[in-house]
Amino acid sequence: MAVPEVLSASTIEGDKVVNEKGEDLGSIKDIMIDLEDGSVSYVVLSFGGFLGLGDKYFGVPWQAIHKDPGSHNFILNVDKERLENAPGFDKDRWPGTTDEAHREYVTSIYDYYGYEQPSLRRGEVEERRMRSLEEPVVMSGNEYERAWRHEPETRIRDEEREPVTMGAEETMAATSRGEIIGADTTAPIAAERTTMRGEGTTVIAAAPASGRQIYQILKDEHDRVLSLFDEAIRNGSRDTFMQIKDELGAHLNGEEELLYPVLKGENRTHDITMEGYQEHHVAKILLSELDTMSEKDEMWTSKLKVLQENVRHHVEEEEKEMFPASRQVLSDQRAGEIAQEYLAFKDKYRTVHGRR
Repeated sequence: MAVPEVLSASTIEGDKVVNEKGEDLGSIKDIMIDLEDGSVSYVVLSFGGFLGLGDKYFGVPWQAIHKDPGSHNFILNVDKERLENAPGFDKDRWPGTTDEAHREYVTSIYDYYGYEQPSLRRGEVEERRMRSLEEPVVMSGNEYERAWRHEPETRIRDEEREPVTMGAEETMAATSRGEIIGADTTAPIAAERTTMRGEGTTVIAAAPASGRQIYQILKDEHDRVLSLFDEAIRNGSRDTFMQIKDELGAHLNGEEELLYPVLKGENRTHDITMEGYQEHHVAKILLSELDTMSEKDEMWTSKLKVLQENVRHHVEEEEKEMFPASRQVLSDQRAGEIAQEYLAFKDKYRTVHGRR
């Protein structure tokens, strides 16, 4: 049975959730929609089943579950102990949708299950905190569906959103403080890319072409992670695995945020980039599974070796195929800009997620 590419919220509600062994964990109660872009913020699950946690609901990142192609079930591959200690809420007292406590709850579930918030990839965490707390940022699937069908004035259209704007003096001040991604505060600004909207101007300072290009930065990180794999497998070290997880978390998400979207839009690099996305997906699943396992589990080292082979294969494809093709479609200046933006993204990522 083929897995559908899209499903309505009403058809998902009530679907059973099982683990990889087929044991009943509970069911899907609702999905929460991010009103910024219509994406799924998180899924609300009731862990009845063999866990016996029927009085509480639990938010789970959408990425943590996947559809079983042979049934109407969804699969959540997380061990029992981790589910029992997961952040949840009373079924009669849901988290609010506007206050800081709700934002903290969403952050807590993504951190707990080892996934990155979609809003972080868009660099909007701080921006959202500054917005009016009276304006909801999420609503349930049923609420979203009703709003879309019956209240067209509540629909959010990309073309109606206003960009963050600042004047020339504010821009220069922010640049000097290093608050504009891509700005080099140690050298004169070589150029500016501006987008006009209404009376404001969105300004992003371009990075100078003299800095390191993105390819060497990524290659250095490849070498470092592969050496950590050897150490972790040799010593059975969980501490070294956590270093791998931290390194790969920032690396994979940084590539997906800044390099891959550019290469995906070019014919020469489109196919190899799409393969890269899929290899990232596999790596993230393995990282999440290893994180929930004990290093004393007899399958832990075997699974770590599988991850190592996946990463090694991915590194070879990037360095031998993607990077040479990328040099054909990106100018040296653009590669330098992406490098600066990538390093800034990693700093922000590690600030939010912490370095274990």
